[in-house]
Amino acid sequence: MADSLPAADSTPTDTGGFGRLARRIAGWTANLLATALVLVAGLGVGRQVLVWWYESPPATAVNREQLPPETPAELRMWTSRGPLALERVVGDQAAAVAAMKKQCQSLAPGSELPKGVSQERDVGPGEQRFLEKLAKFAPVEQTKELDLYAPPGDVTMVVAVCRGQPRIAAWSFALEAEPATWSCYTFYSAK
Repeated sequence: MADSLPAADSTPTDTGGFGRLARRIAGWTANLLATALVLVAGLGVGRQVLVWWYESPPATAVNREQLPPETPAELRMWTSRGPLALERVVGDQAAAVAAMKKQCQSLAPGSELPKGVSQERDVGPGEQRFLEKLAKFAPVEQTKELDLYAPPGDVTMVVAVCRGQPRIAAWSFALEAEPATWSCYTFYSAK
């Protein structure tokens, strides 16, 4: 009787049947799936290598001397809260602070204000808290109508505060765009 039972790991010798067909289909399916995974991985790596290969070097910064003469030294835009002036300043941090003071002092009464700048408006709660923080510092410069503050911190900024009704008239900050070149942004308040 032991001779009549086939071994567990032996395969049937008959050439027909669905079992043999199923094993062949499973083998082909596994081989096709492995081939597809290798192809997708190869295409992904190849595409990334091509992107790295053709990547252009970073653009060099443009110096003010390289710009055409008709390029403005100052740019003015309108935001939802009022005008914004952008000015490039070449020099050190002191030169940037001097340029920001000049921009903020342009709001003194009697001077020509940027179109849309308001002298009268309500002070919000956030502005009130900021004014209370500024009051702890001494103004770096005073005009007849404005106190200019340069609060200490990581950001180089100048804030112009009206004396009659304490409110922020202008807020200017500078970011170093490249060595010895600063971008000065000045926001003017509007209604």
